[in-house]
Amino acid sequence: MMSAIRFFCLAFFAFSLSTSTLSAQQPSPVKWNFTVAKTKKKDQYNITAVATIGAGWSMYSQFIEDTGPVPTAFEFELPDGASLEGKTEEFGDKIEGMDPIFEINLIKYKKTARFVQTVKIKKGQKISGSVTFMVCNDDSCLPPKSVPFELTAK
Repeated sequence: MMSAIRFFCLAFFAFSLSTSTLSAQQPSPVKWNFTVAKTKKKDQYNITAVATIGAGWSMYSQFIEDTGPVPTAFEFELPDGASLEGKTEEFGDKIEGMDPIFEINLIKYKKTARFVQTVKIKKGQKISGSVTFMVCNDDSCLPPKSVPFELTAK
């Protein structure tokens, strides 16, 4: 009798471990691409971050209420003398309205979202940082994730 209980406990532990390992290894439904491009103004560049969002998933705007999901947020690390020019703008397959999961009005993106931040920086200097974002489908949400980036102004 004791060996049957021990077998059941070991089997349950192994199943729990394999399930958590599989969920931890689940790839993100969002793929990011970061670029930097010179504008027509002297020492001014646009950093562009494009999120390609998997089918069935939504990613949230930077501009949402505190009572909802984690908004998309950018952190920039700039060299001395460099500066951000304005706020990060966002574009894409935007949906505005009542969110069934959070039960508040939200702005979210499906398929693609593009974020553009203008910076004043000298040619050859590096720009680094990260984007933190959260995605949900119709049933659940994944924990917020941060993706680092590093670019050189050319």
